[in-house]
Amino acid sequence: MYKVIRATKKPCFAFKIMAAGRINNPEPAFKQAFESIKPTDGVFIGLFPRAKDEVRENAERVQRLLRKKV
Repeated sequence: MYKVIRATKKPCFAFKIMAAGRINNPEPAFKQAFESIKPTDGVFIGLFPRAKDEVRENAERVQRLLRKKV
């Protein structure tokens, strides 16, 4: 998927980067996604924020990972 996204000239979205919840540690999945897509691309992830604040956790994770790239 990432190879095709990088080869496409238009902006793309990477879907289901955490394998529909099958990935227990999301940090490497986010890292791989951001290292594998173009700067104009984005990612879609699923959330189930009932047990914990996944929105906040993922926002902080993305901010931390992208800050390292700058």
